[in-house]
Amino acid sequence: MGKRLEDVLDIRAHCEECARRLVTSPTPITLEGVEEDIKWHVPEFLLRDEANQKVWADVVSAHTGLDAEALLRIYRDYLARELAREEELRLAPEVARVFWRESWSDDQFSRDEECTDPVRLSWLCASLEEGGASEVAFRVYGRGRVIKGQSTGWWVACPCGRWLCARHGVPRRRKPSWTDLIFGDPALWPVVPVVRGAMKWHKAPPPP
Repeated sequence: MGKRLEDVLDIRAHCEECARRLVTSPTPITLEGVEEDIKWHVPEFLLRDEANQKVWADVVSAHTGLDAEALLRIYRDYLARELAREEELRLAPEVARVFWRESWSDDQFSRDEECTDPVRLSWLCASLEEGGASEVAFRVYGRGRVIKGQSTGWWVACPCGRWLCARHGVPRRRKPSWTDLIFGDPALWPVVPVVRGAMKWHKAPPPP
């Protein structure tokens, strides 16, 4: 198995950032509040290792006075829900949808397609463009990924639809040109999570 963000990032520093956001929140700090808005109070990547989960609980406890054991239970419940959701995404069947506008000023239309082959969907987009439609695109969802495409080709993204994703990306040394992305603090993000295969553009072949 390859490296995860959890294996290469400074876990304590990320947990300290979570605690800082929590204590500067205008709302009272309670266990119920942390549990209700848990995704805002934990690192963007999942902490699968129990030792790292404990670091989060201990750091947040030290800054807030909340019980560390209770925080640990909250995180582990959250992790179980998120892993179950990930499994659902991985097992979900593929479905396809095409989007377009009849003209630039019209509302967007969409329809489901039985075919999920990106080559054929690209050809369908080209056909709609020949008929006068604009902003034609397609999406294929399922099997733990999203395919985003148009008449000229497609690329593969994570289930969230992104090519940079703390949940589904793998660590990759950041480039200077990526400093304006959401992973913008070099101290916290010396590496950024790039989804495997997401940076490759697949050019659609000409229709038969």
